[in-house]
Amino acid sequence: MFSNYNSIHLWLTIALCFIYIFPLNASAQYYSRIDSTTKLNSTQARTNYSKHLNIHTFSNSLSAYYYIDRLSLNAGNTFNSTFIDAASKNIRDNNIFFMDSRYSLFDKLKIGGLFRSRIVTDNRKIGLSDVSENSLVLVTEYAPVYNISLRPILGYKLDKQLEQNDKGLLYGFESHLDNVNLANYLLYSNVKYLNEDLNRRNNITLNSNLSIKKYFTPDVLNSFNFEFNKITRDFYTKLDSVQAKRFGSDLNVETRDDDILTLSENLIYNNIFNILDFEFNGGLYFRNVERNTLYKLTDPPSKNIFDTKIDEFRLYLGSSFRLRLTDFSSQFRINYTERDEKHIVKNMSDVPEKFYLDRVEDELKMNNSSLRFQLGSESAYNLISSDTLYLNLFLSKLVYNTPSIANFSNRSNIFRDDRDELLYIARLTYKKFFSKFFTASLFVEAYMNHLVYIYAERSSNNNWNRVLRLASNSRYNDKILFSSNSFEVLANYTIYDFEDILNTVRSFSFRQFSFTD
Repeated sequence: MFSNYNSIHLWLTIALCFIYIFPLNASAQYYSRIDSTTKLNSTQARTNYSKHLNIHTFSNSLSAYYYIDRLSLNAGNTFNSTFIDAASKNIRDNNIFFMDSRYSLFDKLKIGGLFRSRIVTDNRKIGLSDVSENSLVLVTEYAPVYNISLRPILGYKLDKQLEQNDKGLLYGFESHLDNVNLANYLLYSNVKYLNEDLNRRNNITLNSNLSIKKYFTPDVLNSFNFEFNKITRDFYTKLDSVQAKRFGSDLNVETRDDDILTLSENLIYNNIFNILDFEFNGGLYFRNVERNTLYKLTDPPSKNIFDTKIDEFRLYLGSSFRLRLTDFSSQFRINYTERDEKHIVKNMSDVPEKFYLDRVEDELKMNNSSLRFQLGSESAYNLISSDTLYLNLFLSKLVYNTPSIANFSNRSNIFRDDRDELLYIARLTYKKFFSKFFTASLFVEAYMNHLVYIYAERSSNNNWNRVLRLASNSRYNDKILFSSNSFEVLANYTIYDFEDILNTVRSFSFRQFSFTD
């Protein structure tokens, strides 16, 4: 389906095919989904086709990994195609090819190179419908000790976007610390920095994380994790004829800058009184997203020319208890999550304040906050040696708010989405082991969800959704035969809270039966 393979990509693909056709110790396998396991000195092929409604998806991947004396070679090609069979047919293809080679000069020093090519085609005429990237990178890997390594990176990249071909140097480094013992604290760290200097565009990637672990006893562990990521990407966008004449270019440059900071803490106490395990974890998440455009046409002024940013904050707290007795075990977990998102407009002195205030009002409508509280338990009781009873319970409460009063006004068509959601799930399962080859189970499940919109303008959608399931399944597996059978009946009820006073809503229910062999 690709018509724009360049000659370099074609010849490297042919070279890879020779590796697949004449492997040293090849084993081709086909899977319905990709397995991440890499086999040494082997070639693997995987393919998959699926159809969901009118969407056809095809994927194929080839991978080879060989190690010969001091030389290692890792190569692969992944092709994904999506076809949407509708009135306006759409085909989108994505092909990624890479070849990575390393040569060990001696135990502490390796040199090598990485070639990577990505081609995306889409018959729709959208901003990212025709994109290609080709890069060649030289890598030096120095490991002064077994658990510390440094990797300087230098390369060259060709990048095509919106028919604009850019090229330039890319450079950076990687460093890894693995299980470094410092005063009985174990340190794990990874830092990666990559800068792509491409004519009018510049892409920067910074990934860094640090993990500190401390074992006070074999059963008591405390770990702290710090992670900071910075991703800056420049994209081309089309300018209209007026703007193109004004700035002398038909392309604008939009910059998206993401800064993400994550702090997390994990504390584990195991074997308390030899029957109880306890775990606590918590975390803070800060995210700042800025969108800036290079060219801004201020005459005539408009509310759409302002740059914006998003500030997001999350708090997570959770704990769990695990109880272990002779014939009974149970786990109880409680989670609390808080999230707040604010949209901010950057002011411009040469634009009248009226347009700035209009844009601020639009951005305020997207501000939102939420609270979520969850309780859950899983219990298992061995009735006899071959019979086990399981009980699963789950409760969740969500409070979602859009604090801006601008979301409901006479001038706005957007109503406030403030709502509460209450969810209950309970499942009882009986499982019997007839032999090591044959097992069977029977379970009943109740699902209940109550959706409540706080403000009257949307309260007609308030409803209870209740689902009841009764199912059984059996499984037989030996060296020759595998068989799995399941039977299920389901009843789904949706009842609106104000059906008796509103003619626009009507409750409904449906039944479902399924059997698979």
